[in-house]
Amino acid sequence: MRLAKVLIEHPIIALDLPFDYLIPETLNPFVGVRVEVEFNKQIIVGYLTAIVEDKRSLAQIENDLGFSLKPIIKVIDEAPILNKELVELATQLAYASVSPLISIYQAMLPPSLKPTSGKKAKIKLAKFIRVLNTSKDGLTSKQAEALASLKLDQEYNKADLTIAAGLVKTLILKGKIEEFSKEVYRSTSLKEVTTIDGHKLNPDQAAVLNEIKNSADQVYLLQGVTGSGKTEIYIDLAIDYLEQGKNVLILVPEISLTPQMVERFKLRLKFPLAVFHSGISSAERYDEYRRIVKGEVRVVIGARSAIFVPLTNLGLIVIDEEHSESYKQDNTPQYHARDVALIRIKTHKAKLILGSATPSLETKARQLKGLYHGLFLPRRINDLALPEVKIVDLMEQTKKGGSDLISPPLKNAINEALAKQQQVILLLNRRGYAPSISCRNCGYVYKCPNCDVALKYHKDKNQLHCHYCEYKSAYPTTCHDCNSKYLRYIGFGTQKVEEYINENFAEAKVLRMDLDSVRDAKGYEKILKDFGEQKYNILLGTQMIAKGLDFPNVSLVGVLNADVGLFNGDFRANERVFQLLTQVVGRAGRGVKGYAFIQTFNPTQFAIKLAAEQNYEKFYLKEMEYRHERKYPPYRYFALMMFSAKKIDDAEKAALIIKDLINKKQLADVEVLGPSQPYIAMNYGLQRLRLVIKYKDRDMILKLMNELKNYQFDNKRVSISIDIDPYKEI
Repeated sequence: MRLAKVLIEHPIIALDLPFDYLIPETLNPFVGVRVEVEFNKQIIVGYLTAIVEDKRSLAQIENDLGFSLKPIIKVIDEAPILNKELVELATQLAYASVSPLISIYQAMLPPSLKPTSGKKAKIKLAKFIRVLNTSKDGLTSKQAEALASLKLDQEYNKADLTIAAGLVKTLILKGKIEEFSKEVYRSTSLKEVTTIDGHKLNPDQAAVLNEIKNSADQVYLLQGVTGSGKTEIYIDLAIDYLEQGKNVLILVPEISLTPQMVERFKLRLKFPLAVFHSGISSAERYDEYRRIVKGEVRVVIGARSAIFVPLTNLGLIVIDEEHSESYKQDNTPQYHARDVALIRIKTHKAKLILGSATPSLETKARQLKGLYHGLFLPRRINDLALPEVKIVDLMEQTKKGGSDLISPPLKNAINEALAKQQQVILLLNRRGYAPSISCRNCGYVYKCPNCDVALKYHKDKNQLHCHYCEYKSAYPTTCHDCNSKYLRYIGFGTQKVEEYINENFAEAKVLRMDLDSVRDAKGYEKILKDFGEQKYNILLGTQMIAKGLDFPNVSLVGVLNADVGLFNGDFRANERVFQLLTQVVGRAGRGVKGYAFIQTFNPTQFAIKLAAEQNYEKFYLKEMEYRHERKYPPYRYFALMMFSAKKIDDAEKAALIIKDLINKKQLADVEVLGPSQPYIAMNYGLQRLRLVIKYKDRDMILKLMNELKNYQFDNKRVSISIDIDPYKEI
């Protein structure tokens, strides 16, 4: 009797165990394939983790189990969908992230191969022809002319032929050509370009490259000011590994950065490349994944999810802009791409390059402790100067009657740049038209009924949106509470700024780049292409425009509200604001003299001041002093346990039970804070409370969290999510 151990598709901790199913004699599955099974009276997809030979009869097995076994309904795959390395990696990550194993498998695979139900992309087949016989016997002059236009043994896609369909059909009937079906890829990365030789590295770049090549270390922090040429080092290093027969993985933090990175690599590499991120269609990801599995690809460039691509024989992984929070996935499974990279380089004996002008404090601390090899690029390419930065005090400007949207100093600078036919980048890390809508009469603020946050107004659709759960409602005509017609916008988002620019700058041709204006890779690519070709002179956007973009004609950067995110209760708020400002300021002055204006109501705030000075070292020392005083990472680390329930009392009771269990263990250097409300106290209609566990010994906390994740409360009305800080202690 053959039994299958199957992980079902639901990524829930309570279901994080294999269920037993019978393997019918008509089926012969392999471990590692997807199967269809019945679970809780539903047909769902599972992942087959083991096959067990049992000598007992079915009646004996069912009697011992106490229930009847159901058979596997269908085997979906002919071969395992994950290789050995990724299966072992999944097991490690499930433990390290305190996540259900099936959720790791789902994160690793493209949509069409995930162990989940739903519509999936399939192999695309197209009709091709090839010439079998070049003889013109029995052909009319038109038929002979059509045949002569085709080369012997060359394959032609019928969709690309300029020959009339009737002539093709006749030539097939006369045995001159044959028709056959063949798979075609939908991958945009297959578009060919003419490669060029790279420019000569400057002394700083050459020294860094040689140091990496001649060092036996595995992990490197490449810290270089914005515009110092880190990408050229990535490319030269990639070429070196590719010529050794090794494969290369390049990660970028934003989908918007992928087109520029791909273009630069394609111009230099003579090796096949794939692009992998959520901005391309599921069909394209399916094709790219299969190309990688088949070994047709030597280089992969992508965002966070690309860390799981099944590249074999890896020699190099690069994580560009390593400080970016987008490398951390915040929903289950809560992994960090940097953690995964550290595991994969050990398996492959590869090297990892972490590149940034503003490294995360944890990464910098590890480099200073000697755990990472430090590399530095202190100057821009061709010794170009960093932008000249001015802080604009919005409090003073508004007292003088100026606008808090675009102040007079910034407005003048924009007009000067446009008059010189130079380009401008404007950052506002806030989507929509207005962050909230309130009543002038009674002060009522419209909030999401599911998430207890202010609804954002989107003028283009005349709707109120929740940016957390995507709840939408029509714009109200009267106040919900007092029926007053006097409603007002509070604050401004990118849509309002776009409107303001069009009304106030005669020469402006503005492009807006945020999650509302672009939804896929083609949208990103078109915006960046159009701006790069100078069809537009102002690029307005959220944080996706702050990192990695390289436009030589950008002379001016304006930060419209540097205070966004500064007071959100996150202990990393200062760090993230400093990084964002430093990065976006660095977009200016890469081909012409650069200027930047930072608008703020807090001009003396140290993160803003030091970002204006582009002084990472001073910021690092000051912020680390603050972290040390408060026992924050990297001096202590956090595990976050979130308790969600329809009733706050249920969440509180569960949190107190867990807190008591932890405290009774009397663990060394462990402090449990809470329960307390998180910044978003209600999410998707559930009330939330959290426990924050401060600790030093990560191994001890991981063991504890993996024990507690399966704790069964008296009621089933509470769900727990656990987020482990990605770094070990320093």
